[in-house]
Amino acid sequence: AISSTAMAEAKVVDDGKPKIQDIKKYLDCFTDGKQAKSYTMTIYADQPVPGQNNSYKIVVPTGGINTNIYGVPTGVVFQTVGGQNFDVGHTFVTFEKNNMDGTNVRQTLGFYPSSNPISSKGAIKDNSGHNADVKYTMNVTQEQFEAALRRVENDFNNKDYNLTNMASNEYNCTSAAISWMNAAGANFSNSSSGLFKNTPGSFGQVLRSKQGAYVNPTSGINGKGPCN
Repeated sequence: AISSTAMAEAKVVDDGKPKIQDIKKYLDCFTDGKQAKSYTMTIYADQPVPGQNNSYKIVVPTGGINTNIYGVPTGVVFQTVGGQNFDVGHTFVTFEKNNMDGTNVRQTLGFYPSSNPISSKGAIKDNSGHNADVKYTMNVTQEQFEAALRRVENDFNNKDYNLTNMASNEYNCTSAAISWMNAAGANFSNSSSGLFKNTPGSFGQVLRSKQGAYVNPTSGINGKGPCN
């Protein structure tokens, strides 16, 4: 097991994917001058252990690890001072605008630490193709969709990433994804587990219980990326 002290002192392991430098270049893509037919938002949970509420999974040096194309575990991974790696999973959101002419604009985004989870500024990455174990999609209005995008932009500019709630200031990937969905009327509550208010493991179990949830292995929809 990972002690609370070791967890607090852990460093994030770089997954090789760049942090978004200008979030407006991603969000402005939705202002495409086309009439919208519908808006949807999808929240995904990549659980450390699929189908269980585990807060993390200890990553062994060889074998038995699900890795992405960069060769690292698919969730957010931290390394303790003693060199032990643990994967806390990941929660992220796809925003989708479907147009009357049959085209669409999609962005799949997730919240990350920029460095140390205790005091580092938050960062946002493109989570196109990111593995997940469960997802839930809801239809939203234009007003709800735009409110969620404003929440994303605010997090990008102002929020710190804090992995646990030991200092009563937790705001991790699951907290952010829930906040984005709730800005659009989802009304998700916290899914407390030990040191955490929210984890991909416990929140994934909440999603699995929702009518209409997709509970098979899946991946984040490929997003459009930055627009000039």
